[in-house]
Amino acid sequence: MTASNPDNLAARLDRVTYLLVAVVVLQLIDVLGLGLFGIGIAALVGLFVTLVSLADVEQSGSRR
Repeated sequence: MTASNPDNLAARLDRVTYLLVAVVVLQLIDVLGLGLFGIGIAALVGLFVTLVSLADVEQSGSRR
């Protein structure tokens, strides 16, 4: 990994962060005993957060 490409490093750190969040959410679902219902709720929340963040990126891109 070279120091001349910070965007590549940022993208890798983003992916690692998303994976860590997914593992923590799955562990919480397991500890709380929610099963498939909890996985479904987590998927809906993840979808909602993704759509909101994409809309924010889209809107900030149109301001330029």
